[in-house]
Amino acid sequence: LLRAFGEVPKIDKEYLTPVFPTTGFPGGVLNNLSIDLKKASLQHIYKLFMSLNLPQYRGNSLGIENIFDEVRHCLEFMKINNKDDDVFEQNNEQFQIHWISHESNTIRNWSEALATIESIMDLNTQSNYLFFYQLEEIVCQRKYVAIDEDYYTYSGNPIPFDIYGVWQMVDNPNWSDIKKNTNCYTQARVFHQVYQKVLSKTQESFNGNSSTFFEALQLMKSLHIHFKKVIWTELGIKDSFSCGPVWDYRQK
Repeated sequence: LLRAFGEVPKIDKEYLTPVFPTTGFPGGVLNNLSIDLKKASLQHIYKLFMSLNLPQYRGNSLGIENIFDEVRHCLEFMKINNKDDDVFEQNNEQFQIHWISHESNTIRNWSEALATIESIMDLNTQSNYLFFYQLEEIVCQRKYVAIDEDYYTYSGNPIPFDIYGVWQMVDNPNWSDIKKNTNCYTQARVFHQVYQKVLSKTQESFNGNSSTFFEALQLMKSLHIHFKKVIWTELGIKDSFSCGPVWDYRQK
C-alpha cells in the first residue's frame, strides 16, 4: 500500500526493535498492557495473547483489528480529499511486493487500494478469531464444541496444560543475564544476528529490491530454528533456567 503512494515502509530501525519488559504494542494497540517475554503459562497466555487477539465483538476496542480500521479510515479520508488517481506513483508495480500464498493485487488507483485493505482485514479477522479460540481452549483446558446450532461451550475433550513440558526460560532475557564465552551467549548472539539480517533484507525489499523479500522469508524460517536452539540452551548462571532470545539493535 505504501509503495503504491511512492512511500517506503521503515522497518530496519532501532526504535522498532522489541524491548522487554515494555508497555503497549506499536500503533497504539493496548497502550496500558504490561508486556513481558516469559515462558508459556496459562496466566501469560490469558493476559497477553488473548488480550491482543480479543475480537472486537467481544468488547475489544483497542486490539490489533483496530489498526486496519484506522488504515481504512485514513484511505477513505485521503480519497475524499484527493479524488484523482494521480496520487498513486506511476509505474510502481515493479516495487510492490506480493505474498506467495495470496492473490497478487497491484495497486494503481483508489478502488484497488481500498479493496486491498479490505482483503487484509478479512484475512486478519479470520486468523485472529481462529487463534483466539485456540488460545481460549488452552486456558479453559477444554475443546470448544457446539451444544446446538447457536450455542457453543468449552465442554469438549480435556486439553491438559503440561507445565513440565515448558522450557524454563528466564523472564525478559537480556545481555546482562548472559556470560560471554558460554554456549548461551553464542546461541543468543546468532539469533540476534539472524534477526538483524531479517530486518535488513526486508528493508531492502521495501526500498525497491523486491527479490530480497523471498530471502527475508527464508531468513524468517531459519530464525525460528535459532529461536529453538537458544531456548534449549541452559543460561549458565542459573542452571534451573534456560537461555532466551535477545534483541539489541546496537549489538553487532
